[in-house]
Amino acid sequence: MISEIVHELQKRQRDFISLLNHITTDEPHLQELGDSALKVAHSLDFLSENILPYLESGYRKTTVGCRIWSVPVEPSVVVSDGLLELLGSVVSTCEELKSIFIKRFLGVDDVTVHHLDDSAFTFKGTSTCPTIFNERDAQTGSVKHLSLDIGGTLVKTAYLSSSKNCGALYNLYLAHHAICDILQCLERNGEVDLLSRCKVARYIRKLSPAMIRLDGCSIIKFLRFPVEPLSVGLKMLRDEQIVTCGDIISATGGGAHKYANVFEERLSQCEFSRFDEMPCVVEGTETMHGITRCFIRYNLKHGYTELATVEKSYPYLIVNIGSGISFLKVTSPGVFQRVTGTSVGGGTMSGLISMFLGSHSGDELTMLYDAGTNCMDSFLPEWSRTAPISYGIKASFGACDRKFRREDAIRSTSDMISYSIGQVAFLVARLHQVKRIIFTGSYTADYRMTVDVIASSIAYMASSYAEEPVDTLVPVFGGYVGVLGCLVQQLNGTKS
Repeated sequence: MISEIVHELQKRQRDFISLLNHITTDEPHLQELGDSALKVAHSLDFLSENILPYLESGYRKTTVGCRIWSVPVEPSVVVSDGLLELLGSVVSTCEELKSIFIKRFLGVDDVTVHHLDDSAFTFKGTSTCPTIFNERDAQTGSVKHLSLDIGGTLVKTAYLSSSKNCGALYNLYLAHHAICDILQCLERNGEVDLLSRCKVARYIRKLSPAMIRLDGCSIIKFLRFPVEPLSVGLKMLRDEQIVTCGDIISATGGGAHKYANVFEERLSQCEFSRFDEMPCVVEGTETMHGITRCFIRYNLKHGYTELATVEKSYPYLIVNIGSGISFLKVTSPGVFQRVTGTSVGGGTMSGLISMFLGSHSGDELTMLYDAGTNCMDSFLPEWSRTAPISYGIKASFGACDRKFRREDAIRSTSDMISYSIGQVAFLVARLHQVKRIIFTGSYTADYRMTVDVIASSIAYMASSYAEEPVDTLVPVFGGYVGVLGCLVQQLNGTKS
């Protein structure tokens, strides 16, 4: 069954490549390209729909508060080498499609970064970071070190574990990422609606990597759950044996101090320590520079993204977006300064939407956002005639009348916050003469909903100031930089 689906997908991929080879930038044939790309997307969606039940056998549903969350456990079904090879061929062709598309449709001869890399989301061979992890603990599945990042809305967890199916999940994510980029480029240039007619963006969120490979089957695994009620979340960690007696637990974030008494009561048989939040954010971001294809880089001039391995380059600006925002200027390894911050962040967006439109779960919110339009906003006249990724919002809700859909209101509210974040980030980077901005925090997890808009704002601001766009990056694991940094500091023996 799976092999038949893959063969049909490969046929549609070949048809799209054939079409790409016959177009020119003068006659782009947008309608034909859009229809052909959608056929590839639908086949890829169908493949994911049929294969994910096998891969997700390594997850158990559990209730935290009033919501159901997926908790990772050791998978009972392991993907065969033959199936993994099939998925590898799918990814290879999807990334080839993207390379040809960028060259033929956008006229950009920049294909060096668009290739299949079996080591995606793995520590680079030259990185010293894996040596600090206790490989024996990871192989046996016995959690000895665990870290928590307790924010205003979510608790993020990082711990050592093992997995045999992460390669298959990564391949599906990489394939969807490549096709999503193609569809977005076609939408921007042809003013057509494509992403809402398939499930590619939804699967990107569903497949967003939550594991970093060390070597073999050893991984760092991430998990998140609601902060309220925290006692229920901690009970879930114990019930699922993610936390066991005698484990060494470190915590960061504002909640590490706020909920100290809860930890002492609920995890009294574990060794517990606290770490300052901002050093953990910087440590986690620095660590991610040692992971292959860990960053999504926005090409602000031509309007596409690439999954890139990024070398450290100082100084750079970290924009850590949680409930509020902190701007950190990193000048050398471990040396940083919080240059400013703002209370308008992810908490503002969710608060406004809840106040005016009622409470929504994260999954429901992103689905409503995808279904919405910017019909309530007014744009500067030249927005669709400049660089394809940039546009200027003249007034959020500036075109609003009394008749609007809930989906449109959610999209305009979210975009208002994201666009403002991009403007402030550009101005802070310009003030401090920084040419690279890295966006981190839970707000970036649904980056197609948030960082895409931030990048558009930065591109427009750069155009307004007649400057070259800054290097705009978001880590694939951007929502977990704090908890990863906390784990690294714990294992390094860094004191709070």
